[in-house]
Amino acid sequence: MGFTNKKRKVAVRRNAPRKAVKGKYSVKTFELLPLPRPSIELRGIEIKPTDLHKFLGLYFDQALKFLEHAAHALEKGTKWVEQFRRVAKPSTGIAGKHMRCFYISAVIPKILYGASIFLIPPSSGMRGSKTIITKLGRIQRIAGLYITAAMRSTANEIVDAHADLLPFSLLVDKLCHAEAIRIATLPATHPLHAHAQATA
Repeated sequence: MGFTNKKRKVAVRRNAPRKAVKGKYSVKTFELLPLPRPSIELRGIEIKPTDLHKFLGLYFDQALKFLEHAAHALEKGTKWVEQFRRVAKPSTGIAGKHMRCFYISAVIPKILYGASIFLIPPSSGMRGSKTIITKLGRIQRIAGLYITAAMRSTANEIVDAHADLLPFSLLVDKLCHAEAIRIATLPATHPLHAHAQATA
């Protein structure tokens, strides 16, 4: 049940923000209070606030949870794999080795674009992306079944081994490590070099 405008005004009048800092609840919980976000006007153009913004192909929400981007990646991957199914028929379709190349060169870059930003590698030991990685891994399983023409009851590990694909969690690790290495080896003239060295 959300706050109404009247309750919000009463809370602000009673110094709720200051009491939240002094109280037993942390300041982070105050962000749960839905404060109004007015629109901005720049050069006669009104810019309305939104909960979601697409920037450089990634969907950013105000809490930086990336759940919308993960849902978008899942939707995009499902769409690609459905197209994949039409081409990969065992009797009349393209051979499995060509479908594997297609999956690696077209589908993986589509679903894992910006993976180092919205996914936490499983090897880091931190929580947060396990559910998303599991859901995206299902797309790889379906693609692996089409590549190998295996039965649906085949285990994931066997499908990945026969399709010559990395397990999805290791694939995410590989991509995140490759991006970390690329950032760490930037030349000194690059604008991000100082930031990369400061965080190392």
